[in-house]
Amino acid sequence: MRLKMIIKINNKPISVEIKYSRRKTVYLRIVSQDSIEIRSPFGINNKKLLDFIIRNQVWIINELNEASINTKVRLYKDGEVFFYQGQVYTLKVHIGHNDFVLIDKSDNTINIKCKYSKDVKDVLIKWYKAQAGYYIKERVNYYQNVIGVRSDKISIKNQKTLWGSCSTKKNLNFNMRLIMMPHHVVDYVIVHELCHLIHFNHSKEFWGKVEEIIPDYIETRKYLKQNGVNYYL
Repeated sequence: MRLKMIIKINNKPISVEIKYSRRKTVYLRIVSQDSIEIRSPFGINNKKLLDFIIRNQVWIINELNEASINTKVRLYKDGEVFFYQGQVYTLKVHIGHNDFVLIDKSDNTINIKCKYSKDVKDVLIKWYKAQAGYYIKERVNYYQNVIGVRSDKISIKNQKTLWGSCSTKKNLNFNMRLIMMPHHVVDYVIVHELCHLIHFNHSKEFWGKVEEIIPDYIETRKYLKQNGVNYYL
């Protein structure tokens, strides 16, 4: 089932196509400079989906900008939008002596304080990496108990394209940018790599094990392929 409409974002007409299916979550992707697509479970009314668009309009405006789409260049200045755990936040930079990063959910901002403006990038990336480490390691421990496996070493890296990997020595590597994504996407990547501790391949048995833990993994995998490029630093 599909529905099309035209809305205005920042006074710019945007074509919205809503696709309904038996999926469990709502996600949004940029199709072109003047169109977006929303995939939604059955039963969610249009008002809730429009509210979802409004909550994410800052990110949408940023992504619809041609230069942003083509170059993905970060300036690390006030007003830029960043993801954290699937939510959109606006960067606020404060100059001071003590480095810190604070999420303020009351106004959807990431507040960063550092001694010099040139340090914003390094401080923010260090914070993202630390947050990713805390969260991912906690979820790995949870799913190891669910699946009945045990990894040897868990590393969090700032990688360009690879979201996760598993070595024959049972070492797991995860991309720090996963902390920018919704929880169900992070869980899928973690389960994917942990299942490689049982099947070190992408066989039918491997995907069967993934599906056993993440029943809707196919939709989540598609989301990652289609939207992964939007989560960048």
